[in-house]
Amino acid sequence: MVGNRRWGPGRLRAPFLCLLAIPALADAPATPPPALLFPVDCSETTCRITRYVDRDPGPGAIDHACGTLTGDAHKGTDIAVAPGMAFGDGIAVRAAAAGRVRGIRDNMPDIEVENPNAPDVSARECGNGIVITHQDGWVSQYCHLRRGSVLVRKGETVEAGALIGQIGMSGKASAPHLHFSLRHGKQVIDPFRADAGTDCGTTPALSAWQADDFPAYQPGGLIQIGLLDRLPDFTEILSGLPGNALPETAPEAIVLWGLFFGGRAGDRMILTLSSEAGPENSRSFPLEKDQPLFFRAYGLNAPKGGFHPGAYQAHVAHWRDRRLLDERGFQFALP
Repeated sequence: MVGNRRWGPGRLRAPFLCLLAIPALADAPATPPPALLFPVDCSETTCRITRYVDRDPGPGAIDHACGTLTGDAHKGTDIAVAPGMAFGDGIAVRAAAAGRVRGIRDNMPDIEVENPNAPDVSARECGNGIVITHQDGWVSQYCHLRRGSVLVRKGETVEAGALIGQIGMSGKASAPHLHFSLRHGKQVIDPFRADAGTDCGTTPALSAWQADDFPAYQPGGLIQIGLLDRLPDFTEILSGLPGNALPETAPEAIVLWGLFFGGRAGDRMILTLSSEAGPENSRSFPLEKDQPLFFRAYGLNAPKGGFHPGAYQAHVAHWRDRRLLDERGFQFALP
């Protein structure tokens, strides 16, 4: 029992809340950026940065580490969390720096943009969002917030770290995430290399972040894994399936799924189910082409007489060449 779904490049891109002509990344501004707090507290949840600012001024795409975790003309930092957490208790978004709220939107539904029931998001690609102005012409923006979660109003003054909303999937979004962008005037600024022009890599550069409380650079990996008693639909996963959605009674099947980001052609996703009472069951899924967001699923039908009761292990790994990019696992019990 296997399943998969994928999106093509660029689906996590998000324009700004206001319709502005935003220039491409250019030389650093004369005024240094404010010292930014990371807008999501990743000590409270597992965050993944799935896209960075595109530093290539041409038709190509390159991130601040000279990698490919971006898209052509992508103008922000995409911070993803497990959909099951985003649409459960919610994941807070905080103001990256002190400032004044210039604009908000809070009435758009949280729905994957390719869903047939999704509304037209033309001129509203940011979805529910907040724009905050800071000193010396600096502006930060927060897109794809959860409907009804915005806690600030236009004209309000906010302090750095103030709670302003929650991560959602409104606007032109393919999964729950925060699209955070930084501008000086109308110029896009990469907060990871705020004074480096279009350079990338290990050359010295000014980070706009005041502390290293953001996720480490990861060229691909896992956003969430989970269990179900049937093959899940991708829309279900993105809408917030919990980590363990098996029934309390003995299931007729066990399906393990993983939601991945940053997939490259040749990567392997290995999904494993095992128990103390039986052999390990595993499936390797090679990736045939680059995929920025996708899922894979592998399952077992119950044998005659049902699954043996007791402790089981679920494990999902993302491999590139011979390097383990990411892995997650947990133990669960069957009655």
